[in-house]
Parts: sequence; structure tokens; C-alpha cells
Amino acid sequence: MSSTHEKRLEQYAASEDKLYVTALKKLLMRGKSQNSITKQNNDDDRLQLIWNYLNDHERPDSRHTVHIAGSKGKGSTASIVEIILRFAGATTCLLTSPDLHSARERIRINGQLISKPDFTRLANKLLDDPITADWSYFEMMTVIGWWAAHDFQSDWQVIEVGLGGRLDTTNAVLKKEVSVITAIDLEHTDILGSTIRKIAAEKAGIIKRSAHLVLATMNKSARDAIRSRAGLPDDHIHDASTDCTITSRTVSLDKQIITLQTPDHIYNDLTFLLPGEHQLENICSGIRAAEIAWYAVNETKLPKKAVFEGLASLTIPGRFEVLSQKPLMITDGLHTPLAAKRFSESLKALGITKNLIWIFGFLEGKSISKIIDQLVMPSDTTIATELSGLRALPSEAIAHELRKRSHQVSVQPNISRSIEYAKQISGPDSTILIVGSLYTASEARAFELELTNETKEKTR
Repeated sequence: MSSTHEKRLEQYAASEDKLYVTALKKLLMRGKSQNSITKQNNDDDRLQLIWNYLNDHERPDSRHTVHIAGSKGKGSTASIVEIILRFAGATTCLLTSPDLHSARERIRINGQLISKPDFTRLANKLLDDPITADWSYFEMMTVIGWWAAHDFQSDWQVIEVGLGGRLDTTNAVLKKEVSVITAIDLEHTDILGSTIRKIAAEKAGIIKRSAHLVLATMNKSARDAIRSRAGLPDDHIHDASTDCTITSRTVSLDKQIITLQTPDHIYNDLTFLLPGEHQLENICSGIRAAEIAWYAVNETKLPKKAVFEGLASLTIPGRFEVLSQKPLMITDGLHTPLAAKRFSESLKALGITKNLIWIFGFLEGKSISKIIDQLVMPSDTTIATELSGLRALPSEAIAHELRKRSHQVSVQPNISRSIEYAKQISGPDSTILIVGSLYTASEARAFELELTNETKEKTR
């Protein structure tokens, strides 16, 4: 390739990047100027506004859909469903949130991040439309995702709910073959309700009468609330905790091998690269949802090969992710007491119980005392830090809760300093654990793996 041609390509890439960053800045301003969480979840009119827009534009969201709500595991379950459908031969669009390092992570076409030119084109399409002037960042990103699925003619879209379910922007979607509700825990109680039953009822708002429902493992109160709200015949409700039976399991830090039986298939020696006890629940719910979705459209059983090949290649950053081996460093985006309990169980199953160094970073509004109680022993070393961003919980507030549980508490100004300090005090048998939020995992990954957090760096 000639140097002139290379230079032109570099100039084109720089111009393309500049246009992308400009569009992204405008989108991010929507999040800064408006309370997206309140807007997307406390106002029926907001959902109707999105619904009207979609109707006026010939429903770009209209395609085969799996819609997933829950307090924990919904992002992992969405990734599992998408990759299985894709390996079965379908074209797919995966819509998830939040992102770890790039806004484009929220929209994946056939497993790949939406390209910068396509993202820019679709973002500007909405930004230039006066009707979107008061839309939030989440509303904009959701509709951009639907336009992407439309333009790429995706057979399936797999959609993760942002928050709640009933009034979430994603619930404006026209049709669904399958709704999935993962484990329910106390979260966002100021918006969703103060009890498990109330929160479960909000999540159940994604259920459509014509769709199938897959339930993950959850407590009886949540399950009863969802079944009561669903109004579905029994043959349209599928409980993964009873439909799926694991008869054997081998676990290590980098993979799990199980034998799984569902109503459709027996999967012998099914291998997946997702460590953690909690991923067993997500695997069961995800496989069952994919089986039901595939049959609903194709009237044939899901090919077993798609499950084996898809899961063998699936990785999910920020979920029980090993960032380094020496010292052993693991990050996880857990942010509810139930997720913390599952994380603790996973550590014990792997024999990781001694010489633990915890780094905690939280957003405001989390049940941090209950999370800490699930994870920290008095002999553990703990570090409180503060995330970047407006909703970060101050490190001293975290340290105050840690002192109730741990004899060794220190405060560091940010994630990078926390990791550096943890390495300094670690021994040959120490394990560094970085938890509290997906934003915590994002900042840990950015520092340890030398990645760029796009929305923080490029848009300043």
C-alpha cells in the first residue's frame, strides 16, 4: 500500500472518529441535562411518547424479540440468548446497558459493536429530529438500537431492560416471543417499590399476553407476584429452576463443564467460559429462553450444536472477570445483596477464602451494608474508594460501613490508586477483589488492562 493511500485512510479515520465523538457528546448531554432514570420509569407519558414515535416511523422495532428484566443476571442472560440464536443461524441485534468502555457496546450486530459510521448516522438521525429534543440518553440509545436492528434486517433482537420493566423505554417494543425475568432483589426501591413483591410486579410489566415467559431461580414471593401479574396459561410459563437439571459439574477459575437436561435436550459436557455459581442460573435461563424462542418461530427444536459452539466462545467482561493472575485479581459488577451472596458462593466453590483484599466503589442508593455483610470477613483487608461521576458514593461513606465489618480499612481517592495500593500490600497468596458496580468494574478494567473509557476520555 502506498504511503499516500495510507495517509488518506488515516485522514478518513480521523474525520470519521471526530464525527462520532461529536455525536456522542450530544447524546451524553441528554444524560447530563435530564434525570434519565426518573424520566424512563416514573412517567407513563414517556413510554407513550416513544410508542408514538415508533408508530409514526413504521415500527423499526418490529422483529422477533426476547426481552429480559431482573435485578441480577439479565445482561449475562441476554448475551447467552443472543449468541445461541446467532450460532443457530439467525442474524441478531443485542441491546444491553450500561456499557463498560464504549457507548457502542450497547448495540451489537451479529456479535460485533455497531460501527462508528453507523452509530453516527443513526444518532444524528435522532438528534436532528425536533421530536427528540427532550429525550434522555437512554431513550435515544434504545431507539438507535432499534433503528440498527431495522437497517441490518436482524432476524432477532435480544433486549436487556434498563431499569424496572413496566415503564422502561425498552417496553415500547411492539412484539415479543419470549419474556425472561431473572432473579429479583431489593434495588432502586425509591422507584420500583420497597418490597420484593412490588419490585417483581414492576419487572413483570414486560410480559405480553401472547408471549412465553421464562423465570429464573427466585424466591416464592417474587415468583408468585410475577405469575399473578402475567395472566398467561400454564404452558406459556417456563420455570428454569424446574425445567433445567444439572447432573454433573466441574468448575475452575476459567471455565465450567456441566451436563444439563432441559425439556428439549440433554447437553453432555457443556463447556462455557463463565466462572461463578450465579452463571449456572443464567445458563439455565438463557438456554431455556433460546430453546423456546427458536421453536416459537421455526417450529423445530433448537440445534444442540448452537448451544455448544455458542457458549464455548462466549465471554462477558466485568462479570467475575480475572484481570491478572499474579496477584490474582478479579472484578465483578455486583451491586445488590443477592449478587454479593452469589459472588461469595463462587469464591468459596473455587477455594478463594483467605488473604482477601477488597476494593469497593459504589453508586448512591445501593444497599451497601447488606452487600458488605455478604462479602467481608473481619480478617479481610478492605479499601474504600470513590468512582468518577456524579452519582458516586463518597469513599468515606463506604469506609464507615466497612469499619463495622472489617478490622483493616483504608481509603483511596480512586480505583487506580486503590489497585496500586492493593498490589503493594498483597502477598503471594493474596486475592484482590474489585466490586460494587459495573462502573467499578469498568474503571478497574480501564486501569489494569490499559483501556480507554471512551465516554470519560474522548468526550471531555
